[in-house]
Amino acid sequence: MNLTKFFTNEGDIAGLEINDSALRLVLLKPNKKAAPKVKFSLEEILPEGDIQDGVIKNPAGFLKGLKNLLARAKPKIKFVVVTIPAEGIYAKVFSFPPGVVGEKLESSIQLASTFQLPKENDKVYLDWEKLPEVDHNLALLSLADRARINDLVVPIESCGLKVLAIEYHQMSLARALTLPAGQAVMVIEKNSTDFIFSVIKNKTVRFLRSLPRERLRSSLGSEASRIRDYFEIEDSPLVKIILLGNFSREESSSLLSLKNGLEVSELPTVDTIPPVALGASLRGLIPRADDNLISLLESGTEEAYEQKKALTFADFLTKITLLISAFFILAYAGTWLLVVRIEENFNKQITVITARPNQGAATELESAAAKYNSRISQTSTLAKEEISWSKLLTLVNKTLPPGLTITDLTANGVTSPITLVGVSKDRPTLKAFKKNLDETPEFKDIILPQTNLEKKNDIPFMVSFNLADPNQFNLNQ
Repeated sequence: MNLTKFFTNEGDIAGLEINDSALRLVLLKPNKKAAPKVKFSLEEILPEGDIQDGVIKNPAGFLKGLKNLLARAKPKIKFVVVTIPAEGIYAKVFSFPPGVVGEKLESSIQLASTFQLPKENDKVYLDWEKLPEVDHNLALLSLADRARINDLVVPIESCGLKVLAIEYHQMSLARALTLPAGQAVMVIEKNSTDFIFSVIKNKTVRFLRSLPRERLRSSLGSEASRIRDYFEIEDSPLVKIILLGNFSREESSSLLSLKNGLEVSELPTVDTIPPVALGASLRGLIPRADDNLISLLESGTEEAYEQKKALTFADFLTKITLLISAFFILAYAGTWLLVVRIEENFNKQITVITARPNQGAATELESAAAKYNSRISQTSTLAKEEISWSKLLTLVNKTLPPGLTITDLTANGVTSPITLVGVSKDRPTLKAFKKNLDETPEFKDIILPQTNLEKKNDIPFMVSFNLADPNQFNLNQ
């Protein structure tokens, strides 16, 4: 058995859909010979106003709903791909010459993101993906406000989940829809305040636009017609329109009146599984090394997975280390008490024997007892030199700032240097840890080598120090 995989729950990646009215969670089990099997598909209805336009307005209500949802999830999950409403998300397809590939494509997209995007790069999370086109060199770039994404990630991860990727509903839906290759469809999503128009082709988003519902109260069909004309000139004809949400009869009728009318249909479901959450869970089945799709996080999907898996395992190692330390402390205490009790019983027997008339045998036994007591005394002396791990670990834990994890502790005795090895989420956290050690009077000679200077996040480190007063950490003190 792979114990690391067992304790970190590696491999179970669910899709979490967030919208203004509900939370949905879907977990799939891969099947090499057939379609993936659904482990569970859950829904939690949210009170009106907890989320609006994909933004959390009532954090307490959102957390309550998410915890209720997770409580029903069997098996328990650690990792999620989150899909959110597309309000406020900017998406654009860029076209490049055929020879612009690899690093050249990366540089070209960075240049385009510097001059052609509606917001400054330091205020958004942005990512891009190569579109699967044979005759054209296309890339889809998307961005979202950092504050909005962070306000989602923090409460989700406070429930014990690790967010591997954040995408928007249309990306998830494109993955779940079954369409012939080369066919393009328009998807219109109706939310509490907006209509979101998108075009999906070859399981990727090719167009995305969000408009207020008030603005389109009587012109929904006209706006859809303009978008259709634009896309068909730029790319290829549409084959139908798919509706996502609760559309009124008037809204549906205005779409049916489009020139050269297209088929208009409700979004199909797959065995009652919500298609958006299904699309997010399908992404969880993609091998991490192959997931180069857009993720609206600070780091890419594969990097985020490895980082969060490492942090989960480091936390597991820390807990196991503490348990093992506690076990050996208890075992040592039990052994020491047993030795003391044996010594007491032996002394009682010697006292009885020396009181008997046979002085020759008594003298011999008394000599043997003296040697035994000498050995017991040596054992007690050695026991006094053992470190009180509970005292030391309690003191070390008080110096740990949030975001810093200890993965290993080495000590050969109270008079030898003690070494700590761990991972810090960033350099300010590591500096805070060094300062806490310096301000702890029980420690001295603190050495923290400056390594991995090029890393800004998830910084491995090693620090060593001596005990200012070793005697206070002896077990018998």
